[in-house]
Amino acid sequence: MSNQRCITEDSHPVTQIKDFDCGCKYSTQFETTRYKQKYGPIYKGTKYLHETDIFKLMLNDGSLSNEYALIIEAMAPNEARYDAVQAYDSEAVTAGAMQKTINSIGTGELPVQMKKFKDNYPLEFKKYFENCGWSLQVKNNKEVQAFFTHERLTQGKPITGRELKALCRHGYTSYTRTPIPNIPLAPFVATMKSSNYVRLQITDFIERIKLANNKVDNSFKTSLGMAFVLDYDVNRPAYVQGAFRKALNEYIRSGGIPIQNWPSNINERKNYEYKLLDIYARHRETYGGQPMTNSKSRYKHLKEILK
Repeated sequence: MSNQRCITEDSHPVTQIKDFDCGCKYSTQFETTRYKQKYGPIYKGTKYLHETDIFKLMLNDGSLSNEYALIIEAMAPNEARYDAVQAYDSEAVTAGAMQKTINSIGTGELPVQMKKFKDNYPLEFKKYFENCGWSLQVKNNKEVQAFFTHERLTQGKPITGRELKALCRHGYTSYTRTPIPNIPLAPFVATMKSSNYVRLQITDFIERIKLANNKVDNSFKTSLGMAFVLDYDVNRPAYVQGAFRKALNEYIRSGGIPIQNWPSNINERKNYEYKLLDIYARHRETYGGQPMTNSKSRYKHLKEILK
């Protein structure tokens, strides 16, 4: 751990602390943003996942296929930059290209990803997270929960969930030209930028493409089809199958050919896929109690790149 310290002078409880360098240089780069009637911090990041050196290295060495690379490139702008970190919406912490989160009880996809990082790179986990107050606990041998501990900010008590959310966004009450340094979130920026975490984000993207498309029985073989399902799964994972069933039923009722009878040749198959996708996209706009946000514009973006 570096001897450099984040020294601030204002009365914000996060910034009263002379903290060790845990993403110190990023702590003052969080901006204040508004979400509905609330304010919170955001570090917007510097580049998308496909623009990183690690992405190019993995593409060159064959550990990332051209097709998956194309899907990730198309998807990334729909989500966030690879090093983006924020705490302004309904979740406690959100980070990375797929905007994985620590939720209001401290669990979620981000702690799971942090656990993978710890398992694969224990020394780096210690450097970027453990030394900076972040820890993990596995609940009931299943759910992973993330905690933040600081001798002054939390009085040495591990906090998570709603307490963590309140700490991360404390003081972000209005737009201001003066950045509010953020000690809990700064380590995430440093970690997201580290080479092995970038690699982990890419492999997680690949795994998510496969997982998402398994939900619809791998019905889509085009890059657009697979990217669309991934886009839906990242944002509304619980709705993917239900909306697909409704779309498929409508497609068949309208005279569409059953999927099992589609040609295997991608050039012959794609028009069948695109017809079903247009129906699926329409259902995605309204399906569920909280339909996917910006569904139409996100589909349009994917079509512009992949169709």
